[in-house]
This record gives sequence, C-alpha cells and structure tokens, in this order.
Amino acid sequence: MTIKIGQIPADNVDQVWESVSPGLQHVLDMYDNRYTLEHVKQQIKMGYWWLVVVTEDSKLIGTFTCSPVEYADYTVLMVQMGVGEPMSHWRDIAIEFMKEGARKIGASFIEWRGRKGFMKAFSDVAKVKHVSMVIPVEK
Repeated sequence: MTIKIGQIPADNVDQVWESVSPGLQHVLDMYDNRYTLEHVKQQIKMGYWWLVVVTEDSKLIGTFTCSPVEYADYTVLMVQMGVGEPMSHWRDIAIEFMKEGARKIGASFIEWRGRKGFMKAFSDVAKVKHVSMVIPVEK
C-alpha cells in the first residue's frame, strides 16, 4: 500500500472540497466553534491556510490545515486542525512533510493546538509548551 501526502493548491480546493469537508467539519464540531466550514474554505482559497491531504492507494485517509505565522523574531508553521484514521498509520509521514514545509518558509517550529487525543498522538515527538485557552468576548 502506498501512502502519499501533498498540499492542494488553493485553485484546486473546490475539486477536493466534497471529499475533505466532512472530516474538517467533524473537527470543528468537536473542538472549535470559532470557525465555520465556510471560513476554513475561504482561508484556504485565499492562500492564508494550506490544505494538505493524505491518501493511501488513492483513498483519502487524512486531512490537515496549516499556515505560516510570523512573530517578531521567528516564524512557525501552525497546524490549525487535523483529522484522519488511523492517524498513527500516517503520522510520521505527515511530520516529515510538515518539517519540509517549515524549512521552506524558514520556520523555527511546528506548532499546533489540539484536543487531548491529538496531543497524545504526538507526545513522543512534540513538547507541550503551553495550553491554549479561549475566553469569548461578547460584541
């Protein structure tokens, strides 16, 4: 079985959206009520976020989004969300892909916020540096 991973060009997002959107919606339903699926799609189509897919023998098995984030003195590759089963099957390939992407943009780190299960899946290769907490502000 052959596992492949690649970034979908922003111009091609509409062609794969029907396949990737259920997984992304699942992540949004479980974790993040700040974004809608339409917001995610627009971020990708505008080039702010990257859409990355993992396939095995042409079958979609994983999806994640990431983007460069520039701080005052360093850049990170930020992973916004990831989904797929079994993640343990493709996790190491995704890490290498993210490292290569991080090198290309001059990033010092790969950073993400995620559910406890996501943190557990990467605990042997990543250090928990902080916990992300959100306080909604009423308008």
